[in-house]
Amino acid sequence: MKSRTCSDTRTTTADRSGQTLLMTWYEYGGGSTDVYGDYGPCDADGYVLSTGLWRYSISSFITYNNCDGQQAVLNDGQNAVYYYGFGTPNVGARADDNIGWFKVWDAL
Repeated sequence: MKSRTCSDTRTTTADRSGQTLLMTWYEYGGGSTDVYGDYGPCDADGYVLSTGLWRYSISSFITYNNCDGQQAVLNDGQNAVYYYGFGTPNVGARADDNIGWFKVWDAL
């Protein structure tokens, strides 16, 4: 794990200077939170990101800064769903409100 810099609350108010925006998570109804990393854009190793209190809320997400490969590990810790590209407008029935953590990386 390179970095996990996301809030376990619904708001993120910390100073983000020097950090890299990796993902924005969205919940049904319009709430969102940004997730940052301390070590620059995604590379082949990527980042592992715990979803914290968002584990029962994520319905869609967008990734940034070369994070075009995503593994969403479900709350059971054993099953995963893979996504590629930078925008996932719907995570699908298995993963909706059921993501315990993400691994994001540069898949190219």
